Parts: sequence; C-alpha cells; structure tokens
Amino acid sequence: MDSRELRHWFKPLYRVSEVAELLGVSRAEAYRLAKTVDAIKLGSSIRIPYTEVIKLIEKRGRKSNGKKAAR
Repeated sequence: MDSRELRHWFKPLYRVSEVAELLGVSRAEAYRLAKTVDAIKLGSSIRIPYTEVIKLIEKRGRKSNGKKAAR
C-alpha cells in the first residue's frame, strides 16, 4: 500500500462500506456492527468515527484470538 492509499484510510469518518472492507466482512455485517458503536447519522447515510472503527477492529481481534468481545 503506497502513502496515497494509506492516507485514504486515515480520515475522521468512514462509510459503512469502507468499514466492511477494513474488517473483511459483508456490508450487512458492517451495518450490524455500526449499531454497536457511536455512529453518526447524516441524513440517510451513516458515518463511523475513526475512534469507533479502531474499537471494532480491536473487538474483532479479540474474537479471533478466542476471547469474547466486551460489550
């Protein structure tokens, strides 16, 4: 990944489709996960703040290590 691609992923708000790609899950699963964090609704679109994306990544990492994710 070059620096231009890297800058694309480091931004304050993410679309649900971007979160799905980052986590390697379907868009439907990403929408479900968006309900578990402090997402922002702008009109009919949903944006997930960077800090919440990090929380989702950490939860996913704990689950893949055989531990239950904290709720």
